[in-house]
Amino acid sequence: MQRSVGLGVIANNLLTVDPRMLAIFDVDANNWHVLPGGFQFSVASSSRDVRLKATSVLRERMLSLERQSEPQRFPPPRVKSIK
Repeated sequence: MQRSVGLGVIANNLLTVDPRMLAIFDVDANNWHVLPGGFQFSVASSSRDVRLKATSVLRERMLSLERQSEPQRFPPPRVKSIK
């Protein structure tokens, strides 16, 4: 996803992430398991030019094996501007 905005312009973006991308598969439970803790997301023009970081702290939970028709909501991230 790429988006350009002018200097001094504030833009809000919503990024929907399939929760299985943040989970491990628990073979014993035969289910996806989101471990508790923080996940850091970065916005950058390259790996050397990180412009924004956000951290979202998730609670532990098990996910359904079936694909969700509605995206699951995560707590809003805490955002830290780098530059």
